[in-house]
Amino acid sequence: MPIESADDLASFFDPEEFGEAVTYSARGVAEALPIVAIWVRPGGTAPFGRGDVALDKHRFVIRAAEVPQPSLGATITITRTAEVLTVCEDPLATADGALWTVPAADA
Repeated sequence: MPIESADDLASFFDPEEFGEAVTYSARGVAEALPIVAIWVRPGGTAPFGRGDVALDKHRFVIRAAEVPQPSLGATITITRTAEVLTVCEDPLATADGALWTVPAADA
């Protein structure tokens, strides 16, 4: 089912659905941003070409409206567990620029 509206997209970020309360802290910036992201934990595989690729990093889907330009070296703290992860690769934007996929690893 395609996402057809802003309300459809917002429902994915609802903590009662797939959303996870986190704080995003850019490197060198004192103020952390409380946001809701979709947290994809490492493990398993994803189809790639004729085979699969191992998913070995945490990935966060973040709305660009909340974090316009996530950056390498920033930290993401899971509010519920206080786990701290560091952005370890350049974030990738969706074609429309509405979302970022942000790879992270244990700090």
